[in-house]
Amino acid sequence: MLQIKQIPVENALKHAFPQLTDENLIDIVVNMTDNGLLLQVTDNGRGYNPANVPQTGRDTGTGLRLLTRTIHILNQYNPTQACFEIENMQAPQKETRMTLFIPHGYRFSGPKQTTLKN
Repeated sequence: MLQIKQIPVENALKHAFPQLTDENLIDIVVNMTDNGLLLQVTDNGRGYNPANVPQTGRDTGTGLRLLTRTIHILNQYNPTQACFEIENMQAPQKETRMTLFIPHGYRFSGPKQTTLKN
């Protein structure tokens, strides 16, 4: 489960800011709600556009793809689905927000599994 939560944070660190300045901000919020775990990673970087991600040599291009594929596979074993989304905030904010929700009781493997407990 750690890797599922780690990928959104890593992507914000790698891709949000072409240059590091004192204005760079990454806000990480983790809440345990009545329904499950909610992780939101918001940055004030350049916005999310996968077609315009420059190759930095620090990435393999697989983080978000791995995350969405893993959630898709694990959701097959769960009656309540986990979800992940990326949204660019509307102007004047120049922010990108990644939201990951993992419901209580979520299985992280097949029939014999570990689950997220409340």
